[in-house]
Amino acid sequence: MIVKTQSYSRTEILSVLETRARVEGINLKREALEHLADQGEKTSLRFCLQLLTPASILCKIGGRNEVGLEDVGELGELFLDGRRSGAVVMA
Repeated sequence: MIVKTQSYSRTEILSVLETRARVEGINLKREALEHLADQGEKTSLRFCLQLLTPASILCKIGGRNEVGLEDVGELGELFLDGRRSGAVVMA
């Protein structure tokens, strides 16, 4: 069986992120949403979706009620996507 797969467009990634955040009750600033969409384009939709909950936790720990760029930016230091993780293992 051959299954063709295509990468999601930036518009699709933004839409999925917005929907998932709304369903989970996560308030995202626009710049945080844009940064996550950038990550999704570079890595995968799955990876950027998995960053929503940790970003929300960092936001709450920081005493904020809206996930900002500082929250999603910090995640780049805490979590690695598949490619970066593989590069660390190979080094």
